[in-house]
Amino acid sequence: MAMAGCGGGNDRPLIDTTIDSYETADGDILKQGSTFTITMPGGGAGATLLAGVAPDLSGDEYRAFLDFPLTSGVRNGVIQSATLNVVVRNLSTSPAGSSLPLLVELVSYVPPLIAGDFDSAILAIPSRAQTVRTITPAQVNDPGGVDIDVTALLIEAQNQRLSHFQIRLLEDFVNSPLGIVTIDDSNATPPQLRVLYF
Repeated sequence: MAMAGCGGGNDRPLIDTTIDSYETADGDILKQGSTFTITMPGGGAGATLLAGVAPDLSGDEYRAFLDFPLTSGVRNGVIQSATLNVVVRNLSTSPAGSSLPLLVELVSYVPPLIAGDFDSAILAIPSRAQTVRTITPAQVNDPGGVDIDVTALLIEAQNQRLSHFQIRLLEDFVNSPLGIVTIDDSNATPPQLRVLYF
């Protein structure tokens, strides 16, 4: 959908596009001590991804990965904003009822996921490759999902001429409770990237 508009002397129309995640490249990695378990659910009915640290004090940690193929317009346009939207299906925390901050990082991986992707380096300095969004109990099963501003991350992906926008979601450990977020990754309600660009 295109919306006419002028901003900052730009005569081109503002384009509003939404990109579904590429479910066959989405997945999560569980780390249990020195053992890694990789799950790539494939987007079928009931498919979910997990991110966070188990609230049972086991130390088990999940990190989720999302892949968004970028259109040529997004890769070459002037990005005004980029918003990641995910539907949260469950939030399990200790203490119960707590909110959980998620760290969203710009990464690069070649599907299928491998154990090394769990803690691979981010693609730029943190101010351009990381953002934090707190997930609250009230957002569980909200059909509108949870919006996360990823503008800086997408601009950096564009600057690096990446054809896919790939991100990793994990718990932000600064002053946070332990908890796991369950994200819907089904074909019916996939994670989405909404981009406004000229």
